[in-house]
Amino acid sequence: RGVVAAGWLVADAGTGAVLAARDPHGRFYPASTLKLLTLLTLAPRLDPDLVVVGTAEDEAVEGSRVGLVRGGRYRVGLLLRGLVMQSGNDAAGALARAAGGTGPTLAAMTRRAEELGAFDTVVGTTSGLDVAGQSSSPYDLALVMRAVLAEPAAAGLLTVRTARMPGVPGRFRGFEIQNENPLLETPGNLGGKTGFTDAARHTFVTAAERGGRRLVVSVMRT
Repeated sequence: RGVVAAGWLVADAGTGAVLAARDPHGRFYPASTLKLLTLLTLAPRLDPDLVVVGTAEDEAVEGSRVGLVRGGRYRVGLLLRGLVMQSGNDAAGALARAAGGTGPTLAAMTRRAEELGAFDTVVGTTSGLDVAGQSSSPYDLALVMRAVLAEPAAAGLLTVRTARMPGVPGRFRGFEIQNENPLLETPGNLGGKTGFTDAARHTFVTAAERGGRRLVVSVMRT
């Protein structure tokens, strides 16, 4: 069956050697796969026990949400789970607040991308929502995924299956969230990140290990 994605790449997760690709440096909207760069940038900077208070802006955020509510109290560790498990755009905004604001967070994400050699990536949001000029590439998504795999704490978040979001007494009940990676239960899967917007179409990056070898796969505009 043919691969219909406009750009894709398969690489060795250890060496980074590209094994096969189509338009690996093509620049596409990344959608929520960009959240892996958010994770990679903020996880080392923030105390996982730091509490962030939900705002009305969190409740009104566009696109996919993990369900933050005004007045809710959320640990950074839980927000990072919500960021990657359920692609919470509200979690991305809350984490940026904890890290000093959206501007400083975008600047830090840009620096991190440059450190990785992800030169096709232009960061415009912490969530991956479409903004003019924002881009990444199959090659860059693979670089970011390889870097996440090299950070045990970050990589571990990708394979968490469920988490509990707290309620707000007298206003909102707690609830459970689930990991949305469709390949998580397949043998050897190491985690991944989905994405979708009208402009990006479907995007996806994942990794798997079998027979002692690790591969990373990225797919864009499919």
